[in-house]
Amino acid sequence: MKQPSSTIFSSPFKLFNEGSMRYYSIFSSLLLLIPSISLAAPPPGKGNSTEITSAPSFSDALTSFDTGHWQAADGWANGSPFLNAWSSAALDFSSDGLGIVLSDAPLLGYDYTSGELRTSNFYGYGCYEVEMRPAAVSGVVSAFFTFMGPYDNVRGGNGQHNEIDIEFLGNDTNVVQFNFWTNDDQYANGHEKIIELGFDASKSFNHYAFDWSETGINWYINKQLVYSVISTSNDPTPKVSDGTHKIMMNMWPVDASASGWAGEFTYPMIPVLGEFKNVRFTEGSDCNFDSPEPPPPSPTNSLTISAHNISLNNKATQASATVTVADNNGQRIEGVTITGEWSGIVNDGDGEKVTDQTGSALFYSRRSRSGSGTFQFCVTSLSKAGYSWTSGNDEPKCSEVEIP
Repeated sequence: MKQPSSTIFSSPFKLFNEGSMRYYSIFSSLLLLIPSISLAAPPPGKGNSTEITSAPSFSDALTSFDTGHWQAADGWANGSPFLNAWSSAALDFSSDGLGIVLSDAPLLGYDYTSGELRTSNFYGYGCYEVEMRPAAVSGVVSAFFTFMGPYDNVRGGNGQHNEIDIEFLGNDTNVVQFNFWTNDDQYANGHEKIIELGFDASKSFNHYAFDWSETGINWYINKQLVYSVISTSNDPTPKVSDGTHKIMMNMWPVDASASGWAGEFTYPMIPVLGEFKNVRFTEGSDCNFDSPEPPPPSPTNSLTISAHNISLNNKATQASATVTVADNNGQRIEGVTITGEWSGIVNDGDGEKVTDQTGSALFYSRRSRSGSGTFQFCVTSLSKAGYSWTSGNDEPKCSEVEIP
């Protein structure tokens, strides 16, 4: 068995994820691996005639461990091609979301310890979303996926391996791999698809999603559809009739049997960090990220200028315009924003006012020293939430007064 790293015993350390602002302190307690939740492997499911339904929609920022909703893989191992055993101590929740820590703390005969988070419930057709920042270390897989199998089987499920994946391979985090498996306990018929991202996913959080339906699967990157598969009779995608899935997140190092896929793993002498946050499931829904926002409902009430009067002060050096606004029923309306413009012998003055409880607003022009000419004020807009105004209405938008 590999000896524990002296770093783990002696001092806190910075986790390996270039550019990360997140720091962790893990002392020798990590090696004790006292579980917060023990997830023992249940017996394989056999399937039955029970109707299979999805757990409801939910959203979780992953800033704390909701033990009523999530389980931590703890105190067991998957075996090859995984080089690690699982511990709940490798999961760190904070205001930044969930950090999964891969360390060289030995556990259960394995040289490495890492973390996996999985839902307690099972989910069906709908939209699955996550924001994540994978680790950029060769041989390390960072994954968000759905899964069912002989030890993760809903009542009524067939107990076979079904899975839908978003996976990052640490030897190149400028790409992402999508995949699915349908009733395939032998892992014989994968559907790996590599997508070029155009950015390094390990440098920042990005949004990843897929929607799963009876007819197929669509994958999204930053809310843009990038890849789709259609279910066929010869090559079906997973079906809820065979079983609903758990939602899972994990990070793990590969052994030599998978190094041709994910790269050869060499521990970088400091723990490795993968980050996840803002997990969401929307039951029975496509992701619909490409659909435009629906327009706001059209206002049912309209505004009109019911009166517009202008007058001079007693020295004939300044004009004032009073504008009164009513609705389509003739009721004067308070709180309408009126904008307007002065012209004639002056071109500035009050340009915006709000009607008072009588539905009126008073505008003053700039003073003029001219002894002759015309003051003119024209309304350019009326606005109030829930109301509309059409500038082409036959109403007194402009008024003027001439200096005598």
